[in-house]
Amino acid sequence: MASSAELPGLPNELLYTISGCLDTRDLLVLCRTSRQMHAICLKWIYQNITLNDPAQVIRFFRTVNSRPEVSDSVREFDMSWAPRIPLKSFYATVKAAVNRLNNVRILRLPISPLLFQLFSDAHFPQLCQCAVPSSVGIMPFLDRHRQISTLRVLPSDGALGLLEAFQLTSYIPPIHMPKLRQFEGPAIVAFSVVPGSSTSHLTIYWDAASTRNLSYGLAGFARSNVDIVRLTNVVYTWDRGLLSATTNHLPRLEELVVYLGVVPDPREKR
Repeated sequence: MASSAELPGLPNELLYTISGCLDTRDLLVLCRTSRQMHAICLKWIYQNITLNDPAQVIRFFRTVNSRPEVSDSVREFDMSWAPRIPLKSFYATVKAAVNRLNNVRILRLPISPLLFQLFSDAHFPQLCQCAVPSSVGIMPFLDRHRQISTLRVLPSDGALGLLEAFQLTSYIPPIHMPKLRQFEGPAIVAFSVVPGSSTSHLTIYWDAASTRNLSYGLAGFARSNVDIVRLTNVVYTWDRGLLSATTNHLPRLEELVVYLGVVPDPREKR
């Protein structure tokens, strides 16, 4: 006669796999059955975090600050809300929690340079994908996270095409990001991170100054360690040199897209 094993008698690896097939409601019930199941279910409950409103944001960061096991469980962090005015207590809570998120692999932040300042000083050893607003802290952040494979640097306001929209200086030193495969952001950042990378898919926001260096920029993109096969350009005014420069420097390009005065949805996950 076959016998059945009770959950506490099963190996942790098997319990973890089984728990991964449950929805959040079932996980919340199961985690109350024993300390063992609580520890296992907690990893699934907090693995993918999506914060869309103030209550969720405050509750999550307070939980992280009070329970270290929660911060260790987070792998994907997606936050779409940020306060419009500086709130000292809020930013103090967030800053204390950010440095605890050591296992985050995917990071998506709202278009709030002030909020990003709290993240830009942190180090996420496992980070491989991120979508962050542009600000003066973006380059030190990238310099500490050269392992990123997918990077989106989004404009900080509606003035797309201007350096001010990205809050960047006119020159950025090169940063070697060998694992980078996909990039979206201002041309000036692309000039820094694409050469020597493994980038094959690019979405470039061309400001007026960068447009004057089309040939230089595209020649730099050609120094990616793999062929550029998809290039999306976001420009304010049409430059007749764009097509010829693209043909000269990226002969193996398979897909070319140009947005003229139309901005792609910055929160769209491509």
